[in-house]
Amino acid sequence: MTTRWDRLENRLSQLGRSDSGVPPVSSALVSWLGALRSEATDAGQADRHWRAALDHAPSDSDLLTSYAEFLRDVRRDTAGAVSVWLKASEAHPERPWYTYHLAESLVHLGNKQQSLALYRKSLKLAHQAAPPDLTLVASLMVSLIAHDRTVGPTALATLKSLLNAGIRTPGCNFERSIWSAQDDGHAEIALLRDLAKVLSHGADASLLDNHVAWRLA
Repeated sequence: MTTRWDRLENRLSQLGRSDSGVPPVSSALVSWLGALRSEATDAGQADRHWRAALDHAPSDSDLLTSYAEFLRDVRRDTAGAVSVWLKASEAHPERPWYTYHLAESLVHLGNKQQSLALYRKSLKLAHQAAPPDLTLVASLMVSLIAHDRTVGPTALATLKSLLNAGIRTPGCNFERSIWSAQDDGHAEIALLRDLAKVLSHGADASLLDNHVAWRLA
């Protein structure tokens, strides 16, 4: 899974070097580095650095992604993360992962119907990509199984085909979707948890055979 540090290091590696061998560093990257260095000790200072970075590069996809993750994971500000994912999806409508993350955050806030529409939009974009983004399709199948019971059996069958083809979603965190499904009284929470283990944490797919719904898919 790509982390906030990974994105910065990748960006720095792409910069050309001057004659002195020192890479040119933009104001956005300086603030980005400051944000990462501050996260563990001063979330407020980190937030100011993230905002400063985005002031310099408001449509930068890596910055938007990293700031949304910071708000969600460090500040526990799901509403703030939603606003950033929305900016990212508007700035880069061709990138279905932003729409997916926006939907996941909205589910956490209880906006289920809006989330379902965004899941379907993201799924359409994932299939239209060249080549199709099957990792995202697998992630979306879990979300649809968790939140749209009208497509549960179909989504399970699709997911089984993807798993049999070797598709996994390493590092993808399904906990928020599972918590929301549990709050809604979903009958297959144990299956959802095992799907997360297989897809994201390397568990053997045979684990899923313990579930009747999976065997019937």
